[in-house]
Amino acid sequence: RGLLGLVGDIAPFLVPNNWLRVQEEKLFAQASFYGYQALWANELLTARGLLLQASLEERLLEGVEQNRIDLEDVLELVRVREQLGSIPPGSSAQIEIQVLAAREELQNLKRVVQENRSQLAYILGFPGNDEAVPAGIQYVSSTEKNNLRYSDYENRVLSYSPESKQFYTLMIAAQSVKKERYLTFLCSN
Repeated sequence: RGLLGLVGDIAPFLVPNNWLRVQEEKLFAQASFYGYQALWANELLTARGLLLQASLEERLLEGVEQNRIDLEDVLELVRVREQLGSIPPGSSAQIEIQVLAAREELQNLKRVVQENRSQLAYILGFPGNDEAVPAGIQYVSSTEKNNLRYSDYENRVLSYSPESKQFYTLMIAAQSVKKERYLTFLCSN
């Protein structure tokens, strides 16, 4: 071993290579932090998406339920008119098919809503087979126009993105690793 190798064993803080390792570890720790931050943000957005989807499907369920009720009222009216002879016999069969289809659609939608509630409860960390019932969400009116341009939010999204911060930190760490490789000759035989 050379003289510099001996110095590296006795006083490692005197070797520039070791200075860079400390900097690299700090950068890698920062990159890991940004990675966890990105993971957390993705989990949050997934939960938000599930919440909005569950809320919209519950609104759809209410609409299908109202449609079924209306169809049943129409079916009763058509049956009465058939019995009175004001409309041809068999007219109620078409309406009855629509009522049955609405009932089936309602059952399928109830299963989907229940599954969404279970997924939402799971992602929120509720124990067991609980269901998370979303509270009413205030939706933006479709008549209100928010003219967003890509240039308005592009820089802000990119500057706050944990993925881009992680990438930038890893690029700086890579430069530090490169410098360290150049200085390894100081401690070699």
